[in-house]
Amino acid sequence: MPKVNIIHAGFGGDPNEVVYSYVDKEGEAEKVICEKAFELFNAPLEFIKGDYEYFIATDYRSKKLRSLSVGDIVQVDEVKWVCLPVGWQKKVDYDRENKGDDDIYSRNVENVPGVSRSIG
Repeated sequence: MPKVNIIHAGFGGDPNEVVYSYVDKEGEAEKVICEKAFELFNAPLEFIKGDYEYFIATDYRSKKLRSLSVGDIVQVDEVKWVCLPVGWQKKVDYDRENKGDDDIYSRNVENVPGVSRSIG
């Protein structure tokens, strides 16, 4: 069962600060776990299926954490995945391809056109 850490690295956050952790009891592929995390921390609670998933989603919200966003990181065991406008990329690969001040982490505004994601 993989351990999942949520890191709010987007909007200028600390890419090393874990803000929330849980265990994925289904042991799915890493990208599937990332997509599930995105859904858990963005979808309205009435769309969350499963008692354990509902518990995780409500616990996350009870800590007053913001939604999972582009530039944030989902760490599955030891592998960090960056949330992109569409899909996920391993952080090590993203960092190698995107050097400088225009990377996805340095966006310091909350509403950037063209970077929001939808669930579905």
